[in-house]
Amino acid sequence: MLDYDQIMPIVKSVATSVSSKFPPYVRADDTEGALLLWTYQNKSTLEGMMEDGDAYIPKITSMMRKAAFSHCAAEKAASEGYDPSDIYRYSAPKIKSLIADAMDYENWQSFNSFGDGQPKAATQTYNERTTELVDIKNAMSKLNEDSYNILVYQFKYELTSEEIGTLLSITAEAARKRSQRALKALQKELGYKEPQPAPQAGRRPVRSNASWRADLSTSYEG
Repeated sequence: MLDYDQIMPIVKSVATSVSSKFPPYVRADDTEGALLLWTYQNKSTLEGMMEDGDAYIPKITSMMRKAAFSHCAAEKAASEGYDPSDIYRYSAPKIKSLIADAMDYENWQSFNSFGDGQPKAATQTYNERTTELVDIKNAMSKLNEDSYNILVYQFKYELTSEEIGTLLSITAEAARKRSQRALKALQKELGYKEPQPAPQAGRRPVRSNASWRADLSTSYEG
């Protein structure tokens, strides 16, 4: 029989530690609930590991951290509207939410300006949003002229695909495809995710720890 009194301190410690690496809307108590469910689903494995004395603690902690990272990454993806399997650092919804402000840097350049007032390296900004705006601004500057211009038309001047098509003497569908290619090019300039889980705006409803325990109880009874 799995001793939950021994397991719970590990659950709480891992949930707090891993959740802290993600945005605030990825809650530690929600992660704790997910780990409780994971514990029940893997109880036979955990029981066997706990027969080895205190040596089980680092082993179980390592396993729980992986489960917690997976849960938190999924919660973050659901809140921000992207697929957690996305290979890019910035999702398309995240870029779309930032790009207009990144092009209008006068409103935030005072956070990070040098000489001519142009934004420089993201590592020298004061807050997360400013860092993101600098990232977008710098990546935009590396695009070819066609990709840069179509993103300006769409996000700064808020032109429709039909209006962009008229401006460029192409069809609206061709304008949409060019915009999609430009957005993908911008994602590539912003870079790929790190190999390990990494901690873009919506908020997913948070389940209480009590609801997770209810699920656990139902599973036990089933």
